[in-house]
Amino acid sequence: MFSYEELVTGYKQSRIDSADIVLFHQNCSWKHPWESFTPWAIQASTKSPWNHTGLLYVKEGEFFVIEALTSGVTITHLKDYCDNPKYDVCVATYKSLDTDISLLPPERLFILDEALQQVGEPYDFSAIVGIQFNIWFKRMLQNNRLADKDDNTHICSRLVARSYKKATGIRLVINETVWNLTPGGLGRTPLTNYALGNFAEWEDGRIVA
Repeated sequence: MFSYEELVTGYKQSRIDSADIVLFHQNCSWKHPWESFTPWAIQASTKSPWNHTGLLYVKEGEFFVIEALTSGVTITHLKDYCDNPKYDVCVATYKSLDTDISLLPPERLFILDEALQQVGEPYDFSAIVGIQFNIWFKRMLQNNRLADKDDNTHICSRLVARSYKKATGIRLVINETVWNLTPGGLGRTPLTNYALGNFAEWEDGRIVA
């Protein structure tokens, strides 16, 4: 929904910064069913346009996303997403409900450091299967706080939520159940505000600005 150049401009205008939340919508195509199934299932089951998420990482004027993929936690240049027509991208910033302020610079560094320590760690396939099972079959594990899982495996939304929580104590999603701790849950929480790519509605399977 915005170009890489707009991303750079948003950073220069102090609208976005490292440790902000990057939300992705992958336009699914059944020409590539294995590639499209997981994002489609996440999107359909959570009734949200967002089917992937990561953390913004600004380094030497370049923009990256720290993300958990099926290959493990990795760092990807955001230009790869912004220039790819099958992706819509949004950047959201954390803002406290009590003080209406965003992250302080030291907090951003702590969150980034926590996320960067996870680079190379494996993907948690069992969690993504469990999330799909519980959402589709309405068996909500209300006490299953995914951000608290004490190991070094990840799914995309847990990498984001756990980096915030372990580094700063901030819970992006208060009730971190299998339903809420998803890309859609991070996009819906009142603790995040769209900074780039503000989407007004979700209509007929497409994002409407």
